[in-house]
Amino acid sequence: MKSILALGVLLILGHLNVFGQGSIEGYIMDSTLKKPIIGANAVLKNYLDTTIIERAVTDLNGLIIYRNLKNGKYKLSITSIGYDMATVNIRIYNRKSIIDTLFLKNKSTQLKEVIVKGMRPPMILKNDTLEYNTESYKTRAGSKTEDLLKKLPGITVNRESEVEARGKDVQSILVNGEKFFGNDLKKAIQNIPSNLIDKIQLYDSQSEESKYKGVDDGSRVTTINIITKKSVNTNYFGDLTGGFGTNNIYNLATNFNSLGRGLNYNVFGQTDNASLTGGNNDKFPSGTLPGISDIKNIGLNLFYSKPSKFKVNGSIQYSSSHNNLTQDRSIQNFLPEGHMQSNSSVANSENGTKGLLYNLHLEARIDSTTTFSMDGNFNSQNTELESVTHTIIKKDSILTGESLSKLRSKSAILAGYVNGYLSKHFKNKGRIVSLGFNFNINNTFQTDSILLQSIYNTGQVNQVSKNSLPQQSYGFTLNYTEPIQKHGVLRFNYSYSYGPGENRRKTMSFDTKTNLYDLEDSTSSQSKSLLIYQQPGINYTFQTSRLILNTGLSFQFESLQNTYLPLNPATTRYINIYPVLSTNYKFSNYKTLVFNYHGSINPPGITLLQPVINNSDPLNIRLGNADLKPTKTHSFSISYNEINPKTNQPFLLSLNSSIETNQIVDAISTLPSGAQISKPINFNGNYFISLNLTKGYSFKTGPRVNFNTAITYRQTGNLINNVVNFNRNISFQENLSLSNSFGENFDLTLNVQPSINFNEYSVSKTSSNVFNNNILLDATWYNDNWKITGYLTNLYYGKLLENSAKWFTFINIFLERRISKKAPLFGNFSIFNLLNNKTNVMRTFNENTIQQLNNNTVKPYCMVGLKWSLQ
Repeated sequence: MKSILALGVLLILGHLNVFGQGSIEGYIMDSTLKKPIIGANAVLKNYLDTTIIERAVTDLNGLIIYRNLKNGKYKLSITSIGYDMATVNIRIYNRKSIIDTLFLKNKSTQLKEVIVKGMRPPMILKNDTLEYNTESYKTRAGSKTEDLLKKLPGITVNRESEVEARGKDVQSILVNGEKFFGNDLKKAIQNIPSNLIDKIQLYDSQSEESKYKGVDDGSRVTTINIITKKSVNTNYFGDLTGGFGTNNIYNLATNFNSLGRGLNYNVFGQTDNASLTGGNNDKFPSGTLPGISDIKNIGLNLFYSKPSKFKVNGSIQYSSSHNNLTQDRSIQNFLPEGHMQSNSSVANSENGTKGLLYNLHLEARIDSTTTFSMDGNFNSQNTELESVTHTIIKKDSILTGESLSKLRSKSAILAGYVNGYLSKHFKNKGRIVSLGFNFNINNTFQTDSILLQSIYNTGQVNQVSKNSLPQQSYGFTLNYTEPIQKHGVLRFNYSYSYGPGENRRKTMSFDTKTNLYDLEDSTSSQSKSLLIYQQPGINYTFQTSRLILNTGLSFQFESLQNTYLPLNPATTRYINIYPVLSTNYKFSNYKTLVFNYHGSINPPGITLLQPVINNSDPLNIRLGNADLKPTKTHSFSISYNEINPKTNQPFLLSLNSSIETNQIVDAISTLPSGAQISKPINFNGNYFISLNLTKGYSFKTGPRVNFNTAITYRQTGNLINNVVNFNRNISFQENLSLSNSFGENFDLTLNVQPSINFNEYSVSKTSSNVFNNNILLDATWYNDNWKITGYLTNLYYGKLLENSAKWFTFINIFLERRISKKAPLFGNFSIFNLLNNKTNVMRTFNENTIQQLNNNTVKPYCMVGLKWSLQ
C-alpha cells in the first residue's frame, strides 16, 4: 500500500476557471507517475463543525468539482484504495473559483491551509461565452485592442480591421456591454489601448429585432465585448497624427477618449488621401481595397451612466469620401448545351458620398419596478457617380456585342428607426409586462442618366430615369413573462406592424427628331403597397447550472396589398408557423455544447413585385414579378467548445446549415447581342452546410499557433434560358495564425490563408477549380525610443478558366522615433507599396457566373509625419 503525502496545492494558471463562482475544482494526481487518480472519494466538510457539505468522486481525468459554495473555510478529505486519507484546508473569499492540482506522494503529511486568490487562466467558458484573460496574451507598449485580438485563438483580424470569429463575421463590438462607439466596429479596436483591457468576451447575442420584441427568435449576431479593468476610474487616451508625402499624399487625424466611470466620450476626425484603414500613419492600406480614396470624417461618441438611475449613449458623425476606380471586369456565364458567354469590360468611375449619421440609446428607471428604454438611428446620405464603361461580349469566343456606355447617377437616402419599450416588474419575482413601439423609415430617391452607344450589335440607349421609393412602418409589441416553478420562465408576445410604401419610376427617352426627352410608358410605373404584419408567439426557457433550454413557437400573419396604377389593388396573404429551439449544455467548466434552430419568412420587396421593365443597365435588363411568394428559411447550428484544462488551449467545433424554400432567384434569358433579361422567380433546392474547426497550441518557449479550418458545401440554383441550373460549390479554407515574441523587443505575427474552390455547373456540365493563397506577415522591433515595423502581404490567385494566375506582393515599412523624453511626441517615416503593385483582384462565384475584378490601388508613396500620443 502506498501512503499518501500531499506535496502541496499548485495554483496553475492554465486550469483556473472564474465562471463557476463559489466553486472548487481540483485534480488529484500521483506525484510519481504524474497520472490522475481515478475513483478517489473526496468529502468536503465544514471547517468548524466537520458537517459534510458534499461528496465527490474523481473522474477519468482525476477531476473533482464542487459548486454553489459560500465564502468561508472548508476541510477536504481524500481517500482511495491503495492510498491513505489526506486532508487539505481551503478558504474561499470573493466567491472565486479555484482549480487545485494535488500531487500525492508516499509519505503522509497534513497539507497547509490554502487561500484561494482566484487566479485566472488564459481562456474560460461561460455557457456559450468564450472569455479571454488578457494578462495571458502579451502585447507591446502602446498597442491597441486590434493587436490584442490578433493573438486570441479563434479570432482573426484582416488588414482592413475586419474581425472574424469562429468562421463568422463579427457584427457587433461592445465596450463594457455598451455600444460606446455606435455602429462603427473599427473605432473600438483601433482606439482602446490594450493595457486598459481586463477581458475579451466572444459570444452570439440576440439580434436587435428579437431584443425589441422581447422573445428569442433564434437569430444570432456574433459579438465581441471589451471589458476594461475595474481599477481604471477614468482614463484619457488618444492620438494626434499628421503626415505628408510623395504623390501629394497627406494624412491628418485625431481621436481623443475618456473611458472609465461616469461620462465617457470619443472625439475623432480624419482627412487623408492615403487610403489608411485607421487614423494613425502606421495603419497602412492593405492593397486589397479597390480604388484611390480621399476621405474626411468628424464625429463624437458619448456615454454617460448613473448607477440604478439611467444611462445614455449616442453618436453623431459626418463623413465625406471621393473614390477614383479603374476596374477591369471579366465575367464567364455558363449557358445550356455547353455554351459559354464571356463579358469583359473596362470601367473608369468617380464616386462621391456625403453622409450624416445619428445614434441614440437611452435607459431610465422610472421607479423601483418600472424602466423605459429607447433606441434611435438615422442616416442621411447623398451619392454622385459618374462612370464610362467599354464592354465586349463573346459567345463561345465569337464576338456578339460591343458598346460604350456613360452613366451619371445621383441618389439620396434617408433611413432610420426608433424603438422603445416600457417594462413593469411585479412583486412575484420574474413576472414582467412590457409594451414596445417602433417606427422605421427608408426613403430612396435616385436619378440616372444613361447613354449607351453601340459599337457592334447592342443597340442605342439615351434615357433619363427618376426613381422614388419612400417606405415607412409603424408598430408595437406586447410581452408578458411569468416564472414557472424554480427554473422555468414562460413568455407570451404579440407584434403588430403597419407598413405603407410607394414606388414611382419615371423614364424618359431621347427623341432624335424633336431633340427632347419623351416619357416612355413601357418602363415607367407607379405603385403603392401596404404590408400588415402580425406575430403572436410563446416562448419557454428552462435554466439550471448545467442546462439552458429555450423553445418557442411563432405564428406569422402577413397581408401584402399592391396597387399598380391604374390597376385595381391585389392582396396576397401569407401564414407561417415556425418553431424556435436552442439548447446550451455544460458538461463541465471546460466543455459546452450549443444547438440552435430557427425559421423565418421574408416577403419579396416592392421593387421585385412591380411587373415593369427596368433598363437602367441596358446590358442587364430586369423585370418584376407580381406572383412572387415569400422565402422561408430554416437555419441550424451546433457548436462544441472545449478548453484543455492542462494546456488552456481551445478546441472549437461548429456546424452550420441553412435550407431555403421559395427562394427568390433570377430567371435569365440571353439575347443574341449578349445582353440578358432577368426576372425574379421562386426556386427550391438552395442550401448550404459548413464545418468550422478552431484549434490552438502554445509552447512555453515558442510561438502561439492557431488553426481555423472551414469546409463548406453550397448548392444554389436558377433558370438559364428556361433550363434549370445548379451551382455546387465545395470550398476548403485554412487560416494558420502564428504569433511569437522574441525577448522583450521583437514581435512577429504570421497568417497563412490557403483556399481551394471546386465549382460544378449542371446547366453546361462544366466545372472549375481554383487555388488561392494569402500570406500576411507583421514584424515589429521596438524599445523606449524606436519602433520599426515591416508589413508583407502576398496574394496568389490561381488560374481560373480564361483568367491567368496572378501574384501580388505588397511590402510596407514604418519607422517611428520618440522625439521628446518629456512629451509623448514621435516622428515617423513610412513607405507603402514598395514593389509598385498597381492592381488587386476580387473573385466571386454565383449560380452560373464566375466574376473577376481587377481594381487599381494606391500608388507607391513615402510619407513623413508626427504623432502626439496620450496614454
